[in-house]
Amino acid sequence: MWTLFATLPFFTIAAADPTPPSPEPPPLPEPEAWVRQCLKDAPPATAVKDCEKRWANLCQDRPQGGTTMGITGCIATELKVWETLLAEVHVKLDAAAKSYDEYTPEGYSVQRSLNASKKAWEAFREAQCDYEYTEYIEGTMRSIVGVGCQFSLTTQRYEYLLNHGRRQNHFE
Repeated sequence: MWTLFATLPFFTIAAADPTPPSPEPPPLPEPEAWVRQCLKDAPPATAVKDCEKRWANLCQDRPQGGTTMGITGCIATELKVWETLLAEVHVKLDAAAKSYDEYTPEGYSVQRSLNASKKAWEAFREAQCDYEYTEYIEGTMRSIVGVGCQFSLTTQRYEYLLNHGRRQNHFE
């Protein structure tokens, strides 16, 4: 890169810029495919812990990724992946619950209980994360704390329901 120092009527004097341009970082992998591959490659017993926030950390290593907005955006992007994974687990558990209900005594419903559990957990996540966000309401950390709370509770719920489904032989 050249920096222009002076322009004279017949020629230009220029000097080499002493700082070389920084190389462009490689493109970020697509988050959903990356997280799914990580979960597939990791040992089942530790997969969630091994993979959670790993894509977000890659994202935060990018230019502007370490700012408050960057960190929040990176975590929020990976959160969407975990919410998708959680929804997929719910679909599988719901199908299993529906088949259980054929043999459940009258007045009881595994499917209804699962859906009530889902609604209660969603209300808990919203209330808990609102509480944590509000603790930082006057600071810039509030957005990181809020999305971090949603992320942590979502991955915990995903891991819990995934393990429950495996124990009950609902998966694989």
